[in-house]
Amino acid sequence: MTEGIGNHMHWAAQRNAVMWCVTFTDGITPEEVLTAYGFSPDDARTVDWSETLEWMADRDRPDATVFPLRFGRTGEWSFCFEKSTILGSSDDVLARLSATTETISVMLGGGGVNRFGCWRDGREVESFEPGHPRRKPAPPHPWWDAVHERIRATGERYPGMLPVLEVVAERVGAILDDETLDGQLHTVMMKDPYR
Repeated sequence: MTEGIGNHMHWAAQRNAVMWCVTFTDGITPEEVLTAYGFSPDDARTVDWSETLEWMADRDRPDATVFPLRFGRTGEWSFCFEKSTILGSSDDVLARLSATTETISVMLGGGGVNRFGCWRDGREVESFEPGHPRRKPAPPHPWWDAVHERIRATGERYPGMLPVLEVVAERVGAILDDETLDGQLHTVMMKDPYR
């Protein structure tokens, strides 16, 4: 399933991306994910990516920058994709998402700090910075092992976040591809938390 994943996930392969975060949560609805992020379903519109950009242009002003969060489903897992924000890597959001299930978070952070996290039943199971083999989490660390084995298999010093997403795709049983992210998804706008 993960062969040629980069051909279907250009959003993750962009070397000039500043920041993004994606969470996958097993067995809950996109509306429940949206609520765990602190939004009401009434805050969301179901729009495609081009409509999202139009909505951002309407709401994006120098004094009130906004960022889109897009919610959907892939197989049995619901997801939230954030472009230019990393709310889904915070402990409080991950604890709410995983309260009765499993949640996986992958973050490309600003300043070169990236994160992977797996939470179950409201608690962190494993967390680490992909690509830093000397910073192993406490054992057992099956995610760390799988991710770093995949990174080594690329033969590149730093292959980006695609190897991480390949390992996640195997667990989730689906790829969060460009077509899905460009399509109709529940979308909310978050104000810039740094303003």
